[in-house]
Amino acid sequence: MSASSIANTIDEITFAELTDEQKTFIERAQIGDMFVTSEQVDEIAETFALNGKSRDELRAIRNSVVRYLSDLTSIARMLENVKEYDRYHNALSGITTVIDHAIYCTSY
Repeated sequence: MSASSIANTIDEITFAELTDEQKTFIERAQIGDMFVTSEQVDEIAETFALNGKSRDELRAIRNSVVRYLSDLTSIARMLENVKEYDRYHNALSGITTVIDHAIYCTSY
């Protein structure tokens, strides 16, 4: 994702344009309740091309992931699909944790 793919800004919050591949990854992510495995960390970093991104780019990616997964969890909740809701919630927690770590590391 390049700086040019930071798509929109809403009320000072910037969002990145997620690719179809990234959306598919988000939808299919199988992250457990307790932790993200090292393999999943690598896969998330690769899927979202986190290495070498600026803090602003990483925040835009994070915002888009949160927005996309929030929509999915809302749909699962409306459909009363507890299994999908839990899976999306775990994906939200796991993926954003990896992105947050990348953001933290860019400050050094």
